[in-house]
Amino acid sequence: MPKEENQQAYISLDELQQAAQKERKKITDTTKNSQIQLVSFELGETTYALPISAAKEVLPCPPMAKIPKAAAHIQGVVNVRGEILAAINLFNLLDQKIGAEEKVGFFLVLQQKNKKQGLLIPKLPETLKVNEQALQAAEGLFQNNPYIKALFQSPKGIAVLLDIDKI
Repeated sequence: MPKEENQQAYISLDELQQAAQKERKKITDTTKNSQIQLVSFELGETTYALPISAAKEVLPCPPMAKIPKAAAHIQGVVNVRGEILAAINLFNLLDQKIGAEEKVGFFLVLQQKNKKQGLLIPKLPETLKVNEQALQAAEGLFQNNPYIKALFQSPKGIAVLLDIDKI
């Protein structure tokens, strides 16, 4: 075998390290691109999240007018800068018990498709980034609760991604 062919059959350690570094960079870039940003909040001991693109603003809870014979999860309506929005009580929507310490303090305004409404939440929401690959679809797990889209690991434990289109 000629010497030139022999040298081409081997890769130097430097070339191998450079190739490995390029692959790591590709993987890192792919991981960064597949992250989604969420707005998260706690209800009781559970962390819930929604896509940040659906959250328009957070306000201290405005005065609310009750609506007779409204669905159990519609706490009432509020006026946000001249716009009347439904105030959704997630405790009722998700069939959770309200603890004595759980008082509604904030109104999270949501915009999805042609509908604008708000969620009543006890504390200011936080933002977080999650890899899309970390989301585990909830189909089949929660057939009685159509509002749950996926589950994921958050810094505070397992969190629930809500389906904004079904709220």
